[in-house]
Amino acid sequence: TDHHNFVLVNCYFPNGGRGEDRMKFKMAFYEKFQQRTRQMIAEGREVVVVGDVNTTHRSIDIWKEEKPPRHGYLPCEREWMDSFLEDGFVDTFRRLHPDSEHEYSWWDMKSNSRSANKGWRIDYVLMTSGLVSSALHEASIHQGQHGSDHCPVSVCLRSIPPVTCLPKTPLPLSSKKRLETKKK
Repeated sequence: TDHHNFVLVNCYFPNGGRGEDRMKFKMAFYEKFQQRTRQMIAEGREVVVVGDVNTTHRSIDIWKEEKPPRHGYLPCEREWMDSFLEDGFVDTFRRLHPDSEHEYSWWDMKSNSRSANKGWRIDYVLMTSGLVSSALHEASIHQGQHGSDHCPVSVCLRSIPPVTCLPKTPLPLSSKKRLETKKK
């Protein structure tokens, strides 16, 4: 959604855990997603990406590194995260809490891992660096909130300076047709 000063993308990224074909699909999705966010950045937009990325980026974000690593912590997935961050995105939680351990957003329900806090941090708020420096105030993981195998993650932003000129990215034709159809 376009919030004038930034674009908010709320996204569920595919899980790669159902075999090789699913992992290929996940990585192809990552690449397409990254192409789109690069386009937004090239247009001068600040971007906020929130959601279940289905990848744990660093060893501090997983209760125990598995050998060999399994989907969600594979080298190719973590390398994609490195690449995404190199494009100008910031992991807001790690920016403000670089050494905070045992902070997870997902737990395996089958093994009742939440009660022992054996989790993974796979839910993120990723922001372009310009917005982080001008607006990021706090980033939190709400582990005490139950109701799912995930818990909420959030950020608090300071007042964002107004934008004087907004570049506009037109909706793809297929989206326009769907919107026009819904209006009728």
